[in-house]
Amino acid sequence: MEQPVRYERQAAVAILVIDAPPVNALGAAVRAGLTARVADIAADPDVHAVVIGGAGRMFSAGADITEFGAVAVAPSLSQVIASVEALAKPVVAALHGAALGGGLELALGAHARVAQAGAGLGLPEVSLGLLPGAGGTQRLPRLIGAAAALRMMLTGLPVTAAEALELGLVDVVVETGLTDAAVALATDLARRGPPRRTCDRQHGPGDRRAVETALQSARATADPLCPAQGRIIDCVAAAWDLPFDQGLQRERAAFLDLMASPESATLRAAFREKRRLARAARETVTPDGSGTPP
Repeated sequence: MEQPVRYERQAAVAILVIDAPPVNALGAAVRAGLTARVADIAADPDVHAVVIGGAGRMFSAGADITEFGAVAVAPSLSQVIASVEALAKPVVAALHGAALGGGLELALGAHARVAQAGAGLGLPEVSLGLLPGAGGTQRLPRLIGAAAALRMMLTGLPVTAAEALELGLVDVVVETGLTDAAVALATDLARRGPPRRTCDRQHGPGDRRAVETALQSARATADPLCPAQGRIIDCVAAAWDLPFDQGLQRERAAFLDLMASPESATLRAAFREKRRLARAARETVTPDGSGTPP
């Protein structure tokens, strides 16, 4: 069986490649693979830095939605991200194609991010009646500030690599040579000493007044028929008012509440049906593109 997380090396930099086609969903096998690789890297004195990337057409589309509502299989995505963030060696996420949902949350747990031009970065959980449940509501505001984080999570719309660079969500954007750029940044960070963790940041851009303004504006425009929006706002407020671990607990409780809500159940069912119909449409197309005859 092929490993869903490949291990490669460039000099003293370990490269972990998520290889779980078609969208590198962060299912149980990928999570276990990442956890095992990170543990090996932590114990290897010859590895000084790490790059995490994705095979195929994207970094990762996020959590495996087929696992939603099923019995949880350890490690959770939150645990995987915590192990990445806690690594004493700098970790750089190399993003291409799309880094969505849990995929972006994994990248937020890295110590730096390099994106290829054309990549899209987003947290679209609100479209399923949910909120980012693996630390996204706590790390994103610490990195880019409350207003920008709220805009991304409340709309669910991705930002481009150029926009992400302007926001401070990524550190470098490249046209080509993504892995080489990530390795170069990881090597440079290793020379500087212990990496800076996103969870240790006190706040993103803006002072407390700007944060309050952003929260008030978000509450005033939140859709009362979308419970996830209100819970996202509450969690972003917690990112400013509570220690990181307590903010994570607030986020987890909100995520579980929303997962059990009828609104989210309906949206998730609609999403699965849309995906089923898309698969069926692809399977009826013949090699010449004309479609299967009746």
